[in-house]
Amino acid sequence: MLKLFFTPLSIFFILLLFSISISYSQTDSSKSNDERFQPTPRIAGGQIEAITILYVTEIGGLVDIDFVTKADDDIKSFGIRLSLEYYGYLEAGGSTGGGPFTDYCIYGRYTSRMNNFRFTVLSGIAYHNYYSTSYEDKLLFRAGLEFKYNLLDKFFGVLLKGSTSFQEQTTYLGIGIFIGYFD
Repeated sequence: MLKLFFTPLSIFFILLLFSISISYSQTDSSKSNDERFQPTPRIAGGQIEAITILYVTEIGGLVDIDFVTKADDDIKSFGIRLSLEYYGYLEAGGSTGGGPFTDYCIYGRYTSRMNNFRFTVLSGIAYHNYYSTSYEDKLLFRAGLEFKYNLLDKFFGVLLKGSTSFQEQTTYLGIGIFIGYFD
């Protein structure tokens, strides 16, 4: 399963996302804003993640970009997420359901940040790539949720994440870890 994930295109895409997030992360200018949403275009961060639960495993990378931010007791922001999600359904005998699958996603994103917690709602489109010849690749609507808790300030933590296209074999949910950087 991991052999299919580490194709040259996938490795390039993950390294590009991660290097952009580390190289261009900026300080959070929203902390000085008042109670309204303010334009704050910036790269908010990026991460590499791995999650699993029961028979589903997901490995991915992402970059979050904020467009507007509001700072009060917690920080709220709207923006986009560019991500690569690689997942498969596993059983004792190996991969099932025609997977593994790779989704190249562009999401609209709402994030609420409170101390070490983050909650994100996602909605967008994905290019859904099948590794099986019995399926055709296609463009799908995609939605998801993510709850994160930072164990090391801004760099490492645990997450609960789920994503679906409301079609058979396009859904995963799991608990895992992330490594990355977020303001």
